Amino acid sequence: MADSDQEETIHARKQRLSLVPRACEGCRLRKIRCDRSNPCSNCRSLKIACQRPGDRAACRPKSDRVPQLQEHVQRLEERLRVVEDELLSRKTPGAAPEPRPQPDFRTDTVAVYEGPSSFATQSIQATEAFHKTTYSDGNVDASFRRLQDLLRPSTTSNDYRFSRNVGPQPAEQMTLLPVELILTVLRKVKVQPPVFLSSYLLNDADWVERICQKIYFPTEAVSLGELSSMHGVLYIFLREFILLRDPLCDAFDLKKHAETCRKNFNLGIESYELLVVPRFENIFALALGGIISQDEGNPFLSSTMFGAAARSLQLLGYHREIMYLNRHAANARNMRRLFWTVYTFDRNVSLLMGRASCLQDIEIDTSHPELSADPAARPWDESFIMGIKMARLQGQIYSRLYSTAALAGDPAERAQHIRELATELHQWFSELKEIDGSQVNHPQIYQLSRKNWDILYYSSLTSTLRASSASGSESEINSDCFKAARLALHGHLDCMPAYDETGYLSSVEYANWMLASSSFTPFLVIFLHATSATSWSDLELLDQVVSSMERIRSASRACERLYQICATFARLARGLMQTHSSRFGIYTDEDDTLRFFNGVGQTSIFHPESIQGILDSETVDYLTAAEADDMTSILGNWASGQPLGMDLFGFSE
Repeated sequence: MADSDQEETIHARKQRLSLVPRACEGCRLRKIRCDRSNPCSNCRSLKIACQRPGDRAACRPKSDRVPQLQEHVQRLEERLRVVEDELLSRKTPGAAPEPRPQPDFRTDTVAVYEGPSSFATQSIQATEAFHKTTYSDGNVDASFRRLQDLLRPSTTSNDYRFSRNVGPQPAEQMTLLPVELILTVLRKVKVQPPVFLSSYLLNDADWVERICQKIYFPTEAVSLGELSSMHGVLYIFLREFILLRDPLCDAFDLKKHAETCRKNFNLGIESYELLVVPRFENIFALALGGIISQDEGNPFLSSTMFGAAARSLQLLGYHREIMYLNRHAANARNMRRLFWTVYTFDRNVSLLMGRASCLQDIEIDTSHPELSADPAARPWDESFIMGIKMARLQGQIYSRLYSTAALAGDPAERAQHIRELATELHQWFSELKEIDGSQVNHPQIYQLSRKNWDILYYSSLTSTLRASSASGSESEINSDCFKAARLALHGHLDCMPAYDETGYLSSVEYANWMLASSSFTPFLVIFLHATSATSWSDLELLDQVVSSMERIRSASRACERLYQICATFARLARGLMQTHSSRFGIYTDEDDTLRFFNGVGQTSIFHPESIQGILDSETVDYLTAAEADDMTSILGNWASGQPLGMDLFGFSE
């Protein structure tokens, strides 16, 4: 055949190119000239399939995509209509806003953490080791993967319910705040973070923005924990704006909106789902509940909230560093702050209530939250770390000195623990003083928090030193313990008026945050010293503390109960000193030491019969029968090393 017969004519080439206007997909991706034949010469030489430009479009299911797009546009138009109607109703006097449709709820898969000793973990490790050391074909590989999938724990929220017939969700009763207010608050907290975003639980304003966007403009189902967390955070924000008399109060009725947030938060936090289903937002809401309940002077509820949060944290494995690997950096930071916040509060409550903490140090290897490079935020982060370290020490004070095992242990070993813990507390206090807060944001609140730290330090030191035991039956309180107790009480007297001087905080906030969450030990130690050493200066100190507490006794039930107990002890001390009645134990003036018996082998000076002997006919007039019973119970439990329990705050069964 002649070459002229094999070559394509110019006319034929133009006609072919006009019919195939675009290069094939392979040439287009490689950016090379395509002769547009089918298949083209380049694809033939590379021995690959030659795909024409129209082939991919022809395979696309256009008919299925159009209804989806139409439905999506319809949803967007509906959301826009709701927003426009809401804005219009706000401009119309007396018009009630149209209720916003609530988002659907989802059922999540929850990956429950199991430690290295669990059956599932050891089985997975065994199968992986066996698989690596044996030859296997495709069928065996598939069997191994199937076995590992079965061994890995995987639950859903339905696995935490007794019944699948769940009633109406609390979210159905929630009314969202106006969008305009939400946008204003988000812009504000990004410019100037509130105090809440400077310490402990959360410092990520972007997280607040994301969760608000997710709920107000949902593209997928949301959880009750997300709704509750958002309303809890907004409640704290609005309450802070109200306390600081922010200009936002003039533009919106913040008190009304704060009440709405609190109502919505209560609906969520009191639901079954948040208490039992381990999810980040659920635990976050529980931690918020613990903080809010402490702020309102309810240590029992605060303890319950943080205890539930701690249980869920363990189920998710937040106490193990391995759980933070391969996480988005921002998510990992928020997870760490949540874990260590619950840890800190739970440890503080455990020492206060005299019980073991839910989170034990022997199980924890999670790193501390990272420190900010911003000099305005770094002091708050450093203080957070110091709070974690103090919480660890408080847990050790209980486990090494006051737990059942510690009380039954060798007195010499216990005395060694006291010395070690006292040294660690001194080192902690020195490290706290080294924090540079010269450029910190919210400087007035930050400086006020320094006074809180002083009280916490001296109170914890008093609890440590008062545990001194010379023998199995005899205990002593030495001069170092008396000094620490006085400094703790003077710290109370110094801190309370400082709250009033801020102009927006008050002694009520102090009462709920510090007084109801501080140890009662310093007051009791000074009471014993005043009556045993006939120290009128100590009696005056007790009277000053009682007088200061009288102003805030109505702040909460816990504060009222604590005031009544302290006032009764002060009256008892005065009666004993004025009548020269029997003293508690044996006081030695030379070394300023009080010794008393714990009741092992002989009757304790704090035994009910012994105390009743002290409350003779001359002093009993100072106390009612009920008050005398209270004093007997408190002194007896305290001397034996047993926790005072919830009855100190009026939460007895």
